[in-house]
Amino acid sequence: MGTAKPRLVTPEQADSFRRDGFVVIPDLLSPEELVTFGTAVSNAVVQRKREDRRRLEHKSRYEQSFIQCQNLWEDFPEVKPLTFHPRLGQAAAELLGGPAVRIWHDQALFKEPGGRETDLHQ
Repeated sequence: MGTAKPRLVTPEQADSFRRDGFVVIPDLLSPEELVTFGTAVSNAVVQRKREDRRRLEHKSRYEQSFIQCQNLWEDFPEVKPLTFHPRLGQAAAELLGGPAVRIWHDQALFKEPGGRETDLHQ
């Protein structure tokens, strides 16, 4: 049998997540990964939306809240390592109290300058 992986989430972070619905886990990704993946996702969103030249006022109410792109990993190989990053999956499983998680889809949300507020949701 293999050895167990060290936990990425402290009990206090898990409690905070259950109480508040979110938590910040410092150093989950390295500074280099943040730059690499941030650039990859930004470039993918630009490419995915390059044909949409509508002005903000011509978009639907939903589209005025943010630009949304899903499943970027399917079309942009440089995004795939982020979508399937083992540390992110492990942290999510630990926060949810399960042995593993299954990804539904990746999703990038970008706010446009002048866009409307995002409606409250959970």
